[in-house]
Amino acid sequence: MKWPGKLYRLANILSIDVAAGAAIGSLFFADFFGIPVGLNAISCLIISVWLIYTCDHLLDAYRLQSDAVTERHAFHRRNFSILVTVVLVAAVIDVLLVISLPHLIIRKGLWLSVPVILYLMFINRIAILKEPVAAAMYCAGVLVPVEIGYPVNLAGELLIAQFYLVVLMNLLLFSWFDVSKDRAQGTHSGVLVIGKRWTGAIIWLLFLLNSAIMITSGAGLHAVLLWSIASGNIVLYVFHRTFSVADKFRVIGDALFLLPVLSIFIS
Repeated sequence: MKWPGKLYRLANILSIDVAAGAAIGSLFFADFFGIPVGLNAISCLIISVWLIYTCDHLLDAYRLQSDAVTERHAFHRRNFSILVTVVLVAAVIDVLLVISLPHLIIRKGLWLSVPVILYLMFINRIAILKEPVAAAMYCAGVLVPVEIGYPVNLAGELLIAQFYLVVLMNLLLFSWFDVSKDRAQGTHSGVLVIGKRWTGAIIWLLFLLNSAIMITSGAGLHAVLLWSIASGNIVLYVFHRTFSVADKFRVIGDALFLLPVLSIFIS
């Protein structure tokens, strides 16, 4: 693997691409609703998402009862002390950024922080809800910087629903790929509870629901871009033997969430 590939792989292990995808998702909705989003709000979202994902991975690495099986958990376990220090510094920067945000965004962020903390503390006890809850929090986080006036129109509601479905589909797909590794190292997921066969059926159902919304929502290019992410996930699922090698599914699956940036350039 050449150095650009190695660099992106490191960004993926560190969840930097996920944080970037969240920022692009926020700008995507801002573009759809015609609402400007400030640089401070986007910066705060990037850091906050990175903190949540990194803390989740660090907690998994800390709880491991044996050697890490996945490359991500091994990396976080090997660099545990360094990453904890970076997390603390990033948390301080995040707080300083939050202070400069509009009061509405601060209130939305504070409300969201409560379920996030509860998720990190208790998700192992309700593993079957891991992916649906994580998808809901991710979607809510993406919408925090966008000061949408509620109620939104039907097309907006359906676009938000479509985004949730594609995020849930992605998380279930990742857990589906990792089920053997999760079982081996004692980490939890909903797939371990309901099994790979039922999870596969749910992934197809989510794709069909996503397709139905894309056709009927009237959200145009924005709905098509979200459907493209869902289609990419289906390709990963169908050709899982190819994409399971060296965790290619994870790199590509996370990169798919960079696609909505096209809406900004095209519009």
